[in-house]
Amino acid sequence: MGVDVTDRWRARERLALLTESGGRIGSSPDIGRTAQDLVSVAVPPLADFAAVAHLDSVLA
Repeated sequence: MGVDVTDRWRARERLALLTESGGRIGSSPDIGRTAQDLVSVAVPPLADFAAVAHLDSVLA
């Protein structure tokens, strides 16, 4: 008897990433910190590299 747990494992991994990102991204009013949190959550689970581009007027 074999049981394929791949779908359940992937669902748990996605839920864990969603839970972590929900607690980290946007928890600070500082735009730079929010951008850093976004990159930290995305790399390495979703990407090898991430960058955030912003307008200078946003930081002013």
